[in-house]
Amino acid sequence: MDKKKESISKNIIRYSASNYFRQLLSVLTAFVRPKLLSPEYFGLWNLFKIIQTYSAYMHLGSRSAMRYLIPFHDSRKEDDKIRDIKGSTYWGSFYLNLMLAVVLVLISFLNGLGREQRVGLITFAVIVMLQWYCDYRISLLKACQNFKLISSSNYVQSSLMFILTLVLIYFWGIVGAFASVIVSLSVMVFYFMKKAPGEAPGVFKGNVFRKLVRYGFPIMLFNVIAILIRTSDRIMVSWFLGMEELGYYSIAIMILGFLMNIPGVSREVIEPKIMARMGSGSSGPWIREFFVEPIINTAYLMPFLIGLVVFALPIFINRVLPVYVTGVFPAQILVVGGYFLALSHGVRGIIVAHNWQMQASVGMLFSLVCNIMASIAFIKAGLGIVGVSLGSALSFWVLLVCQLLFVCKKNKTIVSQLFPRLFHLFFPFLVMCLSIVLLERGDACFSVNDLIAAVVKLLLFFIISLGVVVANKGNHTLGKKKGL
Repeated sequence: MDKKKESISKNIIRYSASNYFRQLLSVLTAFVRPKLLSPEYFGLWNLFKIIQTYSAYMHLGSRSAMRYLIPFHDSRKEDDKIRDIKGSTYWGSFYLNLMLAVVLVLISFLNGLGREQRVGLITFAVIVMLQWYCDYRISLLKACQNFKLISSSNYVQSSLMFILTLVLIYFWGIVGAFASVIVSLSVMVFYFMKKAPGEAPGVFKGNVFRKLVRYGFPIMLFNVIAILIRTSDRIMVSWFLGMEELGYYSIAIMILGFLMNIPGVSREVIEPKIMARMGSGSSGPWIREFFVEPIINTAYLMPFLIGLVVFALPIFINRVLPVYVTGVFPAQILVVGGYFLALSHGVRGIIVAHNWQMQASVGMLFSLVCNIMASIAFIKAGLGIVGVSLGSALSFWVLLVCQLLFVCKKNKTIVSQLFPRLFHLFFPFLVMCLSIVLLERGDACFSVNDLIAAVVKLLLFFIISLGVVVANKGNHTLGKKKGL
């Protein structure tokens, strides 16, 4: 094997393994928190986590641009331009994150806030700055293709976060949850300083930073709107229903996040392949191979994952987190709606590859508005967190429809490839929903033991889903060598 190819293969394997390890410990950590926190504090935690999520985009796309432009200029030996990019990204993102941190500290002095809210705001002001440094170093390492260090940092941070969550929350509750993030990020700052010291970041140049933002902002905006669609529901719950209800609803948030890991990983694998094939001539073959077939495969695969969650979640919550049983039904609704969210991940690859993010954002904003308005309407109708989950599930469907209409309008080849198989995007969903309803209505037949009932229903559901896959084997590539 060629030495360069072997190095690339090792990087992919190493980086993927570290990501899977991080995701596994993240799931375990996510289940530990509600076990140790009350619903009210668990809701408060999830609300504050939004700050950390959105602070990652305060760079306005400059870090995204840096990741692409540094390798480009490095290949041309343009060291001065690389130095300008590094310095402008470093200081530009620093100033923006510092502004957010100052705003959080000022908000903490407002009247009417409890001790935990004040501590949380000040804590996350510090977290914003620590996260800024870690994110910058990781982006720089990616630009320099140093995936070995990124992989090792994944192991260190996820392990540290898991241990600190167990210990600090056990002794100090919600304050311990806040402290676990600060301590883990502080360790990572020192870790990057020691393992990848590098040269001084250079100086800030406004004209360079503006160019970086112009280049990277469309990519970032697309991601931000996608996250807004995923996080607006918890804002609605906290605003209209309170922290305790948000704590119950956080079970749904946690489960959906775990479920979306699989289509998310598939998207990360497929997007580079699409970009590599775009210049190969005829678009028909690669659109079929890297867009139509994967999205159809996802449609037939997701019912297995969704069914597992729908039937197993009540048993798990009743036995492990009984205080959060109120969140089970909203979680089931949200996960069923996640079927459309998973398919929308597949559409994203085409949009990013053609640099259509800004135009596609209009449809995504419409989905966001639908999410907010539907959630408010259902809350006013007295449905509570069940209504919020219904609103979110509806918005996932709107998101997929908007994206499909958009890409079909932009590319006639997609229309010719996708339209004849459009039925297979929605048929598995209809069978899945009908099966879940019938099996749940037949629950009285399995009333001897709830665990046995769940196993029997899950087995019957898998048989039905497998029958759908086998009966339509000519319309997907699951189980075939080319299947994803």
